[in-house]
Amino acid sequence: MAVIDLPDWAVPNNIEPYLRDFGTVLTPFLGGPEQRINRLGTRFGIRVTLPPMQTRDQSLIIQSRLLRAREDRLRMEWVQPDFDTGAPGAPLVSATVASGTSIPLKGMAAGYTVKEGQMLSIVKGGRRYVHMFAADGAVNAGGTLTATVWPMIRASLANNDVVEKVGNLDIGALPGFATGGSFKVGGMSGVDANVVSMRLTKGEMVDIRKPGNDNGGKALHFDLRNAVMTQDLLSQMNAMADGAALRGATGGSAMAQAGVARKARRRIPGR
Repeated sequence: MAVIDLPDWAVPNNIEPYLRDFGTVLTPFLGGPEQRINRLGTRFGIRVTLPPMQTRDQSLIIQSRLLRAREDRLRMEWVQPDFDTGAPGAPLVSATVASGTSIPLKGMAAGYTVKEGQMLSIVKGGRRYVHMFAADGAVNAGGTLTATVWPMIRASLANNDVVEKVGNLDIGALPGFATGGSFKVGGMSGVDANVVSMRLTKGEMVDIRKPGNDNGGKALHFDLRNAVMTQDLLSQMNAMADGAALRGATGGSAMAQAGVARKARRRIPGR
């Protein structure tokens, strides 16, 4: 399976980390104590927003790589602002590890200290598994360290598996809305300053609204069947939404004024 990277000039303007928790909590229906069940598979993920591309060629490249990532893997770095990983050496797994949260490492720089909360990724079979150091740890003079990580290891590790000093995620899917859903757009301020990628099915409707604008109680719908989303199309949709909001506000003001006039006509003089 190939690994796909975005170009260096495709810098996200918003990155939102999240946790996919495969565990669950059992709540007895007779009122007994709750029980936490930890299951293998808990992992990290990120939601990424890209700014509008400067040229059509750039847009085509981004489109190509995101679409191809549906079958392969898209690699993105887990960003830790204001944290310097330093020079840990060239870490490798030093023994076979089948499960658990403890990983023996070798090839590290003597005296290097891993920090609790620091991210790392382990490359296994061409795929990256992101973990977090669960405790501080100092590398000994021989360059080895038994590190405690979280979450639990999802794939058996072998001697000499590579450990990367920063967390690199292999993302294999864009968000989909097969059963419906909604989300709030994050990222940069400004009109049309963010590009959002998602998977849609032919026949589905996309509803775009602004906070606080209910458009007179009715949503503004755009039928995008067989349409290609471009910056021009998005701008036209936003313009239509702004026009509908203005018409709704004007209509509401006129209705209010008419109501005041009706009440004035019904008022009994002198009272």
